[in-house]
Amino acid sequence: MYRYLERRLADAVREFLRRTYGLEVETVVVPVGGGGLISGVVTGLSAAGSRAAVWGVEPTGAPKLHHSLAAGKVVRLERTGSIADGLITLNVGEVPFAELTREKDRLRGVVLVEDDSIRAAVQFLWRTCRLAVEPSGAATTAALLAGAVPRSRTTVLVVSGGNVDRSLLEATD
Repeated sequence: MYRYLERRLADAVREFLRRTYGLEVETVVVPVGGGGLISGVVTGLSAAGSRAAVWGVEPTGAPKLHHSLAAGKVVRLERTGSIADGLITLNVGEVPFAELTREKDRLRGVVLVEDDSIRAAVQFLWRTCRLAVEPSGAATTAALLAGAVPRSRTTVLVVSGGNVDRSLLEATD
């Protein structure tokens, strides 16, 4: 089943690249939960012949891929915690991790973002773009705004999920 989903995600990435109207995407930034989304993006970029680099983003309270890459194997955390509840799995999956290690030259790294930065990114997306994005999906924006991922001429942020508490959107700093 995972390979089927991975192929469908790869198809979606190829379609996305087709719609960039000739712009060469240099960097793609992806939130990391269980690893399926980022491994699918990496696979799709590779299948499409793209040279884009990929950066993963995790909350500081759930650095499972960060630790797994450093250890060279899937690491299970004892506990996790974050406002980005879609990203707080205890470990990445074995299959996504195997795919990411196979494509290790494309995966440039995993950056960690604080909950305050994620919260600010949710509010930024709402105030400037009128996008109601849940904290898990706003983690990539948090990483870019915090300067945690290098900017390139064409950077794509995977921003997803509308399951957000309205009070978070309307909060003032």
